[in-house]
Amino acid sequence: MIEAYSSGAQPIEFTLPNNASYRADLTFNEIPEHLVVNSTSFISTAADVMFYNTATKQTSVYVENEQFGNRTTNTSDIEAYIGNNLLSQAIWLAMDSKMVNFTIKQESLPSSLPIKLNTDSLRILLPGIEKKYGLGAEAFLIVKGSNNYSKLEIRQGKLATTASVELEIYVELKGVEGKKYDLATTLNTTLFASVVANSVNKTSYLVNIINAEIIDIDVETSTFKVDGKKLTSLLNIALEAFIPTINSKLGKGINNPAVGVFSVDYMDVYMENNYLNTSIAFMKTQFRQPPAVESLIPTMDQQVLEIIG
Repeated sequence: MIEAYSSGAQPIEFTLPNNASYRADLTFNEIPEHLVVNSTSFISTAADVMFYNTATKQTSVYVENEQFGNRTTNTSDIEAYIGNNLLSQAIWLAMDSKMVNFTIKQESLPSSLPIKLNTDSLRILLPGIEKKYGLGAEAFLIVKGSNNYSKLEIRQGKLATTASVELEIYVELKGVEGKKYDLATTLNTTLFASVVANSVNKTSYLVNIINAEIIDIDVETSTFKVDGKKLTSLLNIALEAFIPTINSKLGKGINNPAVGVFSVDYMDVYMENNYLNTSIAFMKTQFRQPPAVESLIPTMDQQVLEIIG
């Protein structure tokens, strides 16, 4: 076991579904240790990871982990302590690989939402858009992740994230043949959110948004005048109004998709002061005693019953 240990970085190359190529440098900073908890043997070790984009030569930023706790359960098969470094590496990878890239159209929004994706509603947030494109023009949004500044960490038992997001707003052009859209404005937005997520039972989690705020909006391009500070203020008012509605839906719990996959019986997630504690237990296979040889040979009465029946 000790011979397989290496304090140097172990490179692992992989390609994501969008064909982005990366290298993960995995560093074991602790010799694997044999532990016994309540008469059960476990192997304990610690590792750090850094991601590297092999095409752009960009690398993630290392974040120092704080002290982890000791093993807390005796029924799980795997227990992992996830520190702020791995969390920050994960959000950097998601942003750098453009995994955060989706389109918001009117049909994808709840019908109960009072705001519609058209210039009639958007003029409240973006005064002047109706003068440029006219009233009643349809619109849609494209949200893209950016690794300008992204951070994900545990703070005092809460999951806090600061992320840079690029928001493109497309508006329908009226008076032209066919349905065509114009890129009306591109906004570079910095978001902050604080969330608490813990297991409530074997199959689901409870998630609650503590705070969500738009820190800054930078207008990159626009076909009309946009006041970034005023837009930030208006969007934060809207966010504050929607958080209770979102939390009421999240309060019903979120099913854990891992349960039942690869024989996972349960996966507990708890937020400690400065790290994430995850415990996984696998379904136990029942051992069946093989039947005795004599029971495999039918008696005369059994053979007679089989012939009659």
